[in-house]
Amino acid sequence: MDELSRRGLLSEPSAVASAAAGRLISFRHARAAVALVCLAMLIAIMTLLARRLFAGMTSVGMTGIDTFAYWKDANDLLHGEHDFLSERPAFDALNVLAFKTLGVNDYAIRAFIAAFAVANVALVYLLSLAVARNALVALAAAGVYAFNPTLLAYAGTELPHVTGATFVLIAALCAVLAISADANFRARLAATFMVGAASTSAIFTHEDLAFLAAGYLIVILLPLAVPADRPLVSGGRARMAAAALAAFVLGSAAGAAWPLLATGFEPERILHDMRALEATLDQNSAVRLAGDWWIVPRRFLKEITVDTFGRTITALATGAAVAVPAAFLWKRADDLRRLFTLEIPIVLYIAAFLLVIPIYLEGTYKRLIVPLAALIIVFAVGGTYLLSQRLLRGLAGIAIVAWAAYVVIGGKPWQFATPPVTPYRALYDEIKDRVTAHRKLLLPACYAVYKPWVGIGSPVYLGDNAVPIYPMQNLVSFDALIAANHIGYVYVALEPPRGGMWERDRIEQLFVTTYGVAPDPGLLDRLPRVPQEVWRNDTKVEWSPEACAFEAKVMRQLLDRRGARVVLMIPGMADIYELRRPE
Repeated sequence: MDELSRRGLLSEPSAVASAAAGRLISFRHARAAVALVCLAMLIAIMTLLARRLFAGMTSVGMTGIDTFAYWKDANDLLHGEHDFLSERPAFDALNVLAFKTLGVNDYAIRAFIAAFAVANVALVYLLSLAVARNALVALAAAGVYAFNPTLLAYAGTELPHVTGATFVLIAALCAVLAISADANFRARLAATFMVGAASTSAIFTHEDLAFLAAGYLIVILLPLAVPADRPLVSGGRARMAAAALAAFVLGSAAGAAWPLLATGFEPERILHDMRALEATLDQNSAVRLAGDWWIVPRRFLKEITVDTFGRTITALATGAAVAVPAAFLWKRADDLRRLFTLEIPIVLYIAAFLLVIPIYLEGTYKRLIVPLAALIIVFAVGGTYLLSQRLLRGLAGIAIVAWAAYVVIGGKPWQFATPPVTPYRALYDEIKDRVTAHRKLLLPACYAVYKPWVGIGSPVYLGDNAVPIYPMQNLVSFDALIAANHIGYVYVALEPPRGGMWERDRIEQLFVTTYGVAPDPGLLDRLPRVPQEVWRNDTKVEWSPEACAFEAKVMRQLLDRRGARVVLMIPGMADIYELRRPE
């Protein structure tokens, strides 16, 4: 063989290797470019979400009963008071931190929750990337999550569900890392520790998330019971299981310690208050359901699936929920193990809620699924991608990205209006410079205030300088009411406010005793009974718009006779009368 032939024969495999190396480098460059583009798009999504959530943050105000309860609890803690239910100390501690960071106002808690909501988008991206190992699929999941209408609604409140979602996402991400075949033993233990810490923090944000913690413990121990490869001898497997369990328990202890240290509550107090809350919910559910327990599953399953996610995500998640366990039992592949890691806590939570604690809620059940929403979206999207045959995964990825783009862009998330100012904040802004401890504001009975610290009576607004008739136990004459409570201003509604619920006889007594007028019996007869599907066997009636209008008319007559004058006219809300100052 001459020199040229020898060179040709020797250079042929070298050329093939060089070409293969070149293609590999090009592929890596392409993947890096796609990853950078996805990262830029993720930042754009988070920026757009932040703009939307923080728009009008300092001027919108608060609304709702629970939001004012959380505000009050944090304010009490800030001043060293502990006289309230303490079943959610992690959320209380973060709310106190919000006050210390942004001041004691009506937007600090909501600003922190909005920040958690934005951070959750990044966590969804990381979780989906860890599960699907595809940046485009991860971006699709993050985009769909970020602009889900239900999640947007709760991200604009002072409720704990978005904060709970942050801890749930951290637990899920660490769980995927803890069961990874690529991680060494120490990394797995560290990730397991974080799973325990995040899971327990989630429980102390909202107690029903305890079912998720149980699911994650199963997730951590499952790989040791059902190894994918490299079978362990029984002794080695037992030692690894013991180490994983110890790491989870230590993490759980850390997750429980920081809220207790931050709030000053004792563990016994937390458990007592959790049981007290559970007893209250059980009693309420027994009264509301009256034995018809199927009401909860029907409402719960509909509201946490189609009503929250729409038909597409619901169908994909349901299909994956059936296919993943079957595929995992058939072939214990690592990608299926990652999907199973997401599915176990979700299924355990839903099953436990339906079978163990079928709680009736007057409001929507959507709030309960908010902490799990990210897991469901990642499971649905990632499951669709990974369950596709390898040759079809590229097409599945393209279809997922196209669908996500249609959903996100079709919703035009860049077009949004600043949220309207809440009625409480609007009233406060108008009257805050007039009302004092010696010249308080009287609110009519039709202005339903279920607790003195709710709404305009919250310390963040007028506090004790607002005097609502609605929760008063003893009815007295109008003059006695004004004198006893140092009333200087009276709220007279232009539009019927949200009426509350009273006994029919009590409404009649109010008009006769306080206002000195006997109401038309026909008006009382027309008062609607409270909805029986919610308030079973309750004999109360609702303050109707007609009754509210009659109360406003009577109050105007009483105030005119006393020489009061209108000093503020709040369009669409009320006229504010000022009473003459005592001589």
